[in-house]
Amino acid sequence: MTTAISASEVMYPNFSACSSDSDCLTSNSDCRNGLVCECVAGYSYHETTGACVTSCPGGYGSTFTLTNGFYLFGFNTAVFNDLDTCFEECRLDPGCVSIEYDTLMGECNLGLSSKIGNEDNWMYDSFYEYYQRNCA
Repeated sequence: MTTAISASEVMYPNFSACSSDSDCLTSNSDCRNGLVCECVAGYSYHETTGACVTSCPGGYGSTFTLTNGFYLFGFNTAVFNDLDTCFEECRLDPGCVSIEYDTLMGECNLGLSSKIGNEDNWMYDSFYEYYQRNCA
């Protein structure tokens, strides 16, 4: 079962319209679906500075940036049967950095790490959705 995610949960950093990556002026951002600039996988959006960063010294917030078709192997801490529960549990865990959702199986995992520094564990799978947690 696919769960609908509200716009307040998935963030579109800068809300900058784009048609190609060169339209995205923020470092470590790219043009998603030819529509909007977002932080690349592994980077969290820092709303105060408008930057895409590798860590959030002030802690993580309640929004996420979606990357379709990928997951991070080997860094999961918990498995849940629906995406809404994953979002709730991740927000409660200060160490939760990401969520991976298997759309085929309907399972999601909380992650303690991101793609940055773990590129060998970054796997393509068209049935996955990777949600990078943004900064508070």
